[in-house]
Amino acid sequence: MGSDREQKSTKHATLLVASTDDDPLTPHNAPAGKLSNSNIGRKRLLHAGIVILVLMMLSGLAILSLGSPSQRYVHLSAQMPQYVLPQPFEIQMSEPKELHISGSKVKLTQIATLIATDGIEKKTLTDQREISLSQRPGASQSSIHALPGSGQGPLKLVLAKGTIVHAEQTQHGELSVVFQAVPPGTIDISFEAEQLKIAEADRVILEPPLMPTDRNSLEINASNHTQMVHLTCRCSDTVEIALASTAKFSLSDGGQSLASSDGTLIKLEDSTISEASFHGAKDTELALYFPSSIELEPVGVFRWNLVETATAGSREPIQIKVSGQGTVKSFRQDGREVLPSHLSDFMNADPKTRGMYGGLAVMVLFFFGALLKRATDVLAKQVLPE
Repeated sequence: MGSDREQKSTKHATLLVASTDDDPLTPHNAPAGKLSNSNIGRKRLLHAGIVILVLMMLSGLAILSLGSPSQRYVHLSAQMPQYVLPQPFEIQMSEPKELHISGSKVKLTQIATLIATDGIEKKTLTDQREISLSQRPGASQSSIHALPGSGQGPLKLVLAKGTIVHAEQTQHGELSVVFQAVPPGTIDISFEAEQLKIAEADRVILEPPLMPTDRNSLEINASNHTQMVHLTCRCSDTVEIALASTAKFSLSDGGQSLASSDGTLIKLEDSTISEASFHGAKDTELALYFPSSIELEPVGVFRWNLVETATAGSREPIQIKVSGQGTVKSFRQDGREVLPSHLSDFMNADPKTRGMYGGLAVMVLFFFGALLKRATDVLAKQVLPE
């Protein structure tokens, strides 16, 4: 009896397994041909999508490249109210008439005779070789007005990158040049004269304390007829230098030039272009003789060969005249690109060049078209089967 029961149960299990193997709904029982065709279809669909995506990206890059500006060698002449130094620069100015120094510490050394007064008290010293004037803590911006006397040496200025230069006309019709430091940059001043007068020093502390510190204005006369009084200063604000004539002032005397380095955006605000030439360009949309905002992106070094002020004496504001040259990859006027595009270069090229590049473009377009057609056919067959 037990043997009969075991045989029946074994037969029943065998039937169950057989019925499961014969079930057409089980995935592993699906025809092998259908599974392989399905996988091949998915792969073709993926490949077709990748090809179409790559072709679209290449087409977009080609359109951007053809529409982008073509770099040019540019020669530019313009004038503007102020000029920003593109690099550190050192200059010498001969025989300045006046110096106005704001917000800085001024040091006088090599003094033989010193006369100091604050309008109430006056002191004359012959043994004080050195003094300094610095801004009083808690006070508003200090101001020092210096008048060089006889026996002047050159005035030396070391200007940091980014220093703003502009010019004004004094009430006597003379030229005054203003240098404005832009933090963290500074302006270093060095000057010598046999006689040097601090005509007015407001909101400063005199060290050593020769005068009471609660008085607002000081006047100092320092002299040395053998070694000359030496003035030094590191200014973080403004230095104004009045010249003894109406003659123009130049940063490019002696063949010096200023250079803007590669990748540094050059901005010329409120500038009036008088001349601009673009090497190899037949036509540009540059507007001349009216104030506009200019932005240049140099390739390599853009060199400024001329930076000078106009002559004082007229009623018009004194302008800074500049002239420079170099290769640029972008030239924008009031936000509008004026350099011709690569497509414009192609259209204006000589017939031989146009024919060569045109034939190459036709071959590329034919190849792209064939790939696109094949990819779209595969995509249509998979998405919209017959």
